[in-house]
Amino acid sequence: HKKHHSGPLFSFNVSMANHALSITGIDQSNKNNYEKNVTYTFAHENDLSKDSLSQLDRYINGVYASGQALKELMDYFDAISEPTVIVLFGDHAPPLDTQIYRT
Repeated sequence: HKKHHSGPLFSFNVSMANHALSITGIDQSNKNNYEKNVTYTFAHENDLSKDSLSQLDRYINGVYASGQALKELMDYFDAISEPTVIVLFGDHAPPLDTQIYRT
């Protein structure tokens, strides 16, 4: 950011992370091609369909990946001497199967 700006910088960035699989018309042939970094146990695994479990797994691993990226961003700004404000927000709950929310 310093290379191109000498004054204050306002940057508004929007991530589409974890969105593509919920959008109708997106090619879902590679929907299981994601990095699996999180190992977890789900107490109600038998109450969910295979598709719901796969969706939940993609979501959990996506949240982990987003957290890692956020840590990298915050570590970068922690290392510079310039005052920085980082604001995060979400505009909706995750678009998971209704079955997941009921379980």
